[in-house]
Parts: sequence; structure tokens; C-alpha cells
Amino acid sequence: MLTSTSPLAETGSAALSMLAQGLPVHRTLEAVATVAVQLQHNTRCAILLLKDDRFTLAAGVDLRLSDRALLEQISEVSSLSELGSFGHAHCAEVKPLLTQAAELVGIIVIFDFVSANACGQAIRQLNEICLIATLAIEQKNLVEELSYLVHHDPLTHLWNRAWMEEVIARTLEAACETGRSTGLILIGIDAFRLFNELLGREAGDQLLRLIAQRLTETLEPGFSLARSGGDEFVILMPNLHSPARPGAFASQLRSWFDKPFMVGDHELIVRASFGTATAGPGEYLASELQNQADAALLFAKRCTRGRVSSFSPDMAKAPPERLVLERHLRFALQKREFELYYQPQVHLSAGNLVGVEALLRWKHPSLGFISPASFIPVAEEIGIIEEIGEWVLYEAIRQLEAGIELASATYAWV
Repeated sequence: MLTSTSPLAETGSAALSMLAQGLPVHRTLEAVATVAVQLQHNTRCAILLLKDDRFTLAAGVDLRLSDRALLEQISEVSSLSELGSFGHAHCAEVKPLLTQAAELVGIIVIFDFVSANACGQAIRQLNEICLIATLAIEQKNLVEELSYLVHHDPLTHLWNRAWMEEVIARTLEAACETGRSTGLILIGIDAFRLFNELLGREAGDQLLRLIAQRLTETLEPGFSLARSGGDEFVILMPNLHSPARPGAFASQLRSWFDKPFMVGDHELIVRASFGTATAGPGEYLASELQNQADAALLFAKRCTRGRVSSFSPDMAKAPPERLVLERHLRFALQKREFELYYQPQVHLSAGNLVGVEALLRWKHPSLGFISPASFIPVAEEIGIIEEIGEWVLYEAIRQLEAGIELASATYAWV
């Protein structure tokens, strides 16, 4: 490719080197456009990227005002045949940039390029230039796609927790200069596990997408929304004049949950709990602010569902073991850590089996079996005991319908 020792070949080699180094795509495309205008005298070159069904200028060499006006018209062209006709009508060579999968990613436009006057070598070099430009655009698209996957939640397409943590840290640093507060709202969907169990995981995923969409629509300019994992979302509120703003906005969000969500044929009433925290300029680190919002959400769920709680120092005084237990308990249903054991009920005089009692056990992967005496009171305090009870009833019926033989079941004697 462009193997001669001509200036054109040197410029082409520079473009390939930029591509190999992963430099910004506009620099590579500028080098490619510089090569293109050397194919014939008095030509100008533009390279346009295709994004969202529209062409946008990415690089240009020696462009005139009249050229730019024509490029505006090209951006409205929708088919390859129309592009070719447009080029002939305006004395321009329009070359599509196609991937190996025949996907159109952009075009090269060379103004005042006359194909009839071009030698075979120039035509070959033009094709090679198109290949370099295509590779550069493909590389750019791949980097953007990977960056998107790293920073976004694949289900809701919101920012993910890892990226939000970076944004929170940068926002707190900027707050030291602006002198304004930063707010954080942590949102937990109440009894989400029940929706998953009753309607299926696909319906649960659809519900999360609808919740994400509604939260997005309610955001004010400058606010950021992320899915922090499972059934939790987080909202970052920078440049606040009042530390009470997060609590007030969370109350607004709670009222917006009153409107049902339509998942398939089901009209669902969803409740959410909210924990808020506020940091003054230079007051807290990102991790501290997140821990405060987390503690406030735990307190809200402990009191009752659908509550808004703002962090206060008293919330941080709970024993660390209790906080760890609460946190693990909230995700025990979602992670399928609960198990049912069956205790037989026997008629003493007749000696025959008359029934069974379903016993709930929690087997944590690292903590092992946790006594019901430890986690049942906590479940009652944080408001998830009904959700757990519903799961026990549902799971017992499911196992019965599945035809599990009680005689071969694992019995727990008490």
C-alpha cells in the first residue's frame, strides 16, 4: 500500500502509523485527506462519518465555502446510488467507506477530481486511501463501543456504578472551587424480588428499564443518573445552593412512582425507598458520601416502604455487624440464598405422616448458615419480612407442584 518513496507515500505511511498508535481519529483522517488531495492537482478533500443516519464532517483539506455548502446537501443523501449521482453532478468523486461486512461508516469526497484523467496507479491509491480511512473509523467505533460497555449498565443503558463513582469524585473536587454542595440520592425498589418471582425475569428486566426511563425523564439539567446494581439507582446532584434539595427532590420522585408501570398486560404499582446525603465543599470523600446515602436508604427501608430518609450522624452509629447483616439480607432473595427445609408432622398414635412444616433457612456463601433468630427480627425492622414470607409460600407451592417427593426431601428436625 502506497509503497513508493513519493511524498504521497510518506504521508500515507504517516496515516497508517497514526492508526497503529491509536491516535485520535480526526488526526488520522486529516492525514488521509492530505494524501487524497495529492492524487490530482487543485483538488480538495472531505471525509464524513456516518452516525445516526446522518453524515458529519470529520476531516477536510483546502475546503472552500462552496464545498462546505455541498457537504451540507450530501448529509441529507440516504443511498449509495444517490451519493454517486450527487458527485457526478457537482464534479466530485464520492467514495463510500465500507467495512468488510459491507456496513457504510462514512464517505470520502474529493472535489474537482476527474476520474477520466486519473491514471491506474492513482485509482489504486484512492482505493487504498479509502481502506485506511475505513480502518480508522472502525477503530474509533470499536473504542467508543468498548468505552460505552465499560461505563454503562447493559440493561438500562444508564451509567453504571463504577463510572458514577468516578463522576462523584470529580464533582466533589469541583465543588471545592464553586463553593456549592453536592447531593446524592440512592433509590431502592421495594419488593422487586416479588415481581421477578411472580412475572419472570424478563418482566423484571422490563420493569427496571421502565423505571430507568421514568427517572431519566424526571431529571433536572445537570443531574446524573446511574444504576448502581440490582434494584438500586443513584442520582448525583451537583452545584446545590441548599443542602435540603436532595430530600425535596426525592419526595418528588416518590410521588412520580404513584403512576402504574405497564409491563405486558400487567399494571404494576411500584414503591421505592430513598436515602439522601449532602456534602459541603471539601467536606467528604466520594466513598463517604456514598456510604451516608447507603445508610440513609437502609434506615428508610428499616422503617417502612416508600420512605424518604436523609442521612444523619445517628444512622452511622449502628453496630457494623448489624449493617453487614442488613446489607446481605436485602440481596438474599435476589441471590437465591434462602432454602426451605421440611419438618414432618406425625400422628403420634397412628404413626402416619399428616403434614409437613416449611422451615426457612438462610445459607450465605461466606457467612454460612445464619440463624433465623438473627435475621428474622432484622427482616421485620427493615420491612422485607412480608416479601420473604411471600417467597416462602410461593416456593413451597412451586416445589409441591413440581412433584417433589416429601419422603426424599431433606428434613430438618427441631
